[in-house]
Amino acid sequence: MFERTIIFGDVKPDYLLIQCVGEQDLPLLKTEYSKIRDEVKRSFMLVALLCNDWNAELSPWEAPAVFGNESFSGQAEATLNEIEKITLPFIESRYLAQDAKLVIGGYSLAALFALWCGYVTDTFDAVAAASPSVWFDGWLDFIASNKFKAKSVYLSLGDQEENTKNRRLSAVGKNINLQREAFMREGIDCRFKINTGGHFSHPELRCARAFINIMNK
Repeated sequence: MFERTIIFGDVKPDYLLIQCVGEQDLPLLKTEYSKIRDEVKRSFMLVALLCNDWNAELSPWEAPAVFGNESFSGQAEATLNEIEKITLPFIESRYLAQDAKLVIGGYSLAALFALWCGYVTDTFDAVAAASPSVWFDGWLDFIASNKFKAKSVYLSLGDQEENTKNRRLSAVGKNINLQREAFMREGIDCRFKINTGGHFSHPELRCARAFINIMNK
């Protein structure tokens, strides 16, 4: 499913960072990695997994299109299966120490996918979700009926993200607050950051800060 895997960082790291990315993210990965490297003293490896079809592979279930005709086909389960059955065993057998912490993160729909993974599997110790697409249809119903399995989570959102004419996207501000409240009720270690700007403002730096916050907590 993944078109390719890009690996940065240390062998036998303290932290393994998993991030699903799209073509739009590839030019930004070195900046993201450098930002993390500058601010984290612990050893880490960043593994970026390039999706073939962003909307399909990262959506947890089917949903109508937000823009144009490109709907969400809900293939997240298959994506997680590939990470758990193929990607992680490959990385672990070659590069990881047994006690490495596993963190899954991402931006936008990849951040929603990371949150979803935190609910459906106990594989990951933490989730780093930068500007997650918590406006996604049915998300609030999902979190109301499921328990979060990861030990900690970082959330962020731009202060202009909910200021959009698109009714579905404009729910992101309200929904992320409801997401935080759900974590508080469950006693999950949750940190939240409001960033300056809209959804497309420096995603690489927001992702870096999410991972940095998890590792420097």
